[in-house]
Amino acid sequence: MKNLYLIALTPPRDLSEEIDRIRKDLSAKYNCYAALKPPVHLTLKESFSLAAHEEVKLIRTLKSAAYNNIPFTQTLNNFDKFSHHTIYIKANKSSELSDLKKQLTKNIKNHFSYLHATSGTFNPHITVAYRDIPEQNFEPAFEEYKHTPFYAEYFCKEFVLFKHDTKNWKILESFELSGSTQLTLFI
Repeated sequence: MKNLYLIALTPPRDLSEEIDRIRKDLSAKYNCYAALKPPVHLTLKESFSLAAHEEVKLIRTLKSAAYNNIPFTQTLNNFDKFSHHTIYIKANKSSELSDLKKQLTKNIKNHFSYLHATSGTFNPHITVAYRDIPEQNFEPAFEEYKHTPFYAEYFCKEFVLFKHDTKNWKILESFELSGSTQLTLFI
């Protein structure tokens, strides 16, 4: 049996609720609902399937990435779009966020080489509308939100592993960023 997983950063509750209100507003005005299904998140590793018996190995792999990365301030700033299908809140691509993404990618590749690798560049964001937004509604929606200022900062001290339970995404485990470095011995 295989399970579906997703690795992400989640903003604090108050900020998640604010972003969720934006998603709900977009949904009501522009008839798009797909973005309401997952929790508010910034994707670090897009959804992937993994055999249930490998879950413990996955958790160990993610703990190692958390151990080797430091907490950081994550900035969110205004809206942007991907083509004609996605509206999102831009996330600042700090060196700490990039390092975390690289470490996760490396650890997953080392232990689960058969998982599909992410293609393209890392463009951190939080999606507020996508997939099911009707074509005729996309440009009016983007026009409204591209002129709506949005700014938030939050201290990111962990990332999460979501597991899909066939209906919803649930947090399986949180991984605290400790900023420790591996011990290296020089002889």
